[in-house]
Amino acid sequence: MTAGRVARLAASDMANAEIIDEAYLLMFSRRPTAEESKKAAASLPSKDRRLSVEDLFWALLNTPEFSFID
Repeated sequence: MTAGRVARLAASDMANAEIIDEAYLLMFSRRPTAEESKKAAASLPSKDRRLSVEDLFWALLNTPEFSFID
């Protein structure tokens, strides 16, 4: 994940649902479930869209699904 990608998504005219789909595809190579989409959508509305998108990516990065334990 790069700050450039997050900045481009935040600055785009994509709908929040499209940003959520893109985030899940980038992080997990899959689309979010309906429940995941609902939870993510609740976190995106903010005065600072870039900060909201950054927070979404950090939240996904810190999920057990993304973590690797050897």
